[in-house]
This record gives sequence, structure tokens and C-alpha cells, in this order.
Amino acid sequence: MKELFRRKSAYKVKVLTWTQKDIFSKKYVLVPIVCWRHWSLLIFCHSGESTKSETRTPCMLLLDSLEKADPRQLEPDVRKFVPQQRNGEECGSFVLYFINLFMESAPEDFSTQHLPYFMKDNWFTPEGLKNFCEKIESLKEKSDVDELL
Repeated sequence: MKELFRRKSAYKVKVLTWTQKDIFSKKYVLVPIVCWRHWSLLIFCHSGESTKSETRTPCMLLLDSLEKADPRQLEPDVRKFVPQQRNGEECGSFVLYFINLFMESAPEDFSTQHLPYFMKDNWFTPEGLKNFCEKIESLKEKSDVDELL
């Protein structure tokens, strides 16, 4: 039990060190969220830019595969355009896959008026998720997960 608390403490220190930097000067800030054992992903886009910008509008994208968060009750700039999971156990895989897809396909510039032009129906496929999860499992088997953290 002591080892578990020591590990959690070490992870907390790493997160606190990371957040002390000016993270909102980055183009994208990816924030995994865990609420009631469900994972979703919040992406801050162009946080340091002017709200009057036509190509780099600051906004937040909420990617939630179970609709736990109701984006209609959040700020109008929080968008939800993501496929929904089929069971209660896939949310962590969805979040990792969302991060991977977003980082591969997010354009240099975009405006909230035209979202989700890069997150269309073909952006995410069940086959793609399955392949991604198989790659993750393969990596987990080949390495010590604690070394990665």
C-alpha cells in the first residue's frame, strides 16, 4: 500500500512540475479528465490567441465517448463531435485514440465557425480504434509501464 501512495505522489509531482510552465502558450493543451471512473478529453486550442482571430480562434473541444458531460450546458465554444463507445469499458482507449488522431490531423490554423471540418465521419473508425488498441497492448507487453510515466 505504501508503494501505491509513493507512486501516486511521484505522479502528482510530475504533473505539478509540468503545469508550472506556461502551458497555455502552446497551440494545443490536451487535458484527460476522469469523472466517476469515466475518461474524456478536453483540448484547449490556441489559448494565447485573440478571440477576434479568424484563423486561430481560441476554443475548447470536448471529446466524450459516453456523453457524460452535456456540452449544451457548457460554454458555446465547447464542441462535441465524437463517436460514442459501445460499452462502459472503452473510454480510456477512446481518449488515447482521440489524442493520437487529433495530433495527426489537427490543422495549423482553424476557426471555430468551420469545425469540425477535420473531424468528419471518416475521422474515426471502429477498425482504426481496434488497430490502435492492439498497438497499445503490444507496447505494454514490450515495456514496463512505470518506466513510461
